[in-house]
Amino acid sequence: MATNPVLIPVNGDSTGLIICNAHAVYFQRVTLKWSILSSPTTVIFSGSGEGVPMKTQDGATSYDLPATRQGYSISALFEYSTSGPSGPFYQASVKDPIISTGGGSTIITVTSEDSNDQDNNDSYLIITYKGL
Repeated sequence: MATNPVLIPVNGDSTGLIICNAHAVYFQRVTLKWSILSSPTTVIFSGSGEGVPMKTQDGATSYDLPATRQGYSISALFEYSTSGPSGPFYQASVKDPIISTGGGSTIITVTSEDSNDQDNNDSYLIITYKGL
């Protein structure tokens, strides 16, 4: 098990994409924070349902990572609510990131668990990036 929030490394000289999917009845929320050249960014994905893309604050189902020369880490906080989007929210259990590489791309997948069934698939965070 990983700590929550989990830190996810992103190599410098890259650009990429973030998506989140819900696979749960409970409302899921993943808060992502990072800083590039002292400029902080926060992106929140949320939603519920089986196999449903989670959405950002502006309704998008993905977020483009900016092209940057500087490597950085994304802090990902996984939470859920049994009462819907208004909360209260509880921290989920988080599995260690799975990092796959090939063809010049890196794909990082992190999953969370919100209850006792221990299927570790209630939310999926998928980050992919490729060298510039």
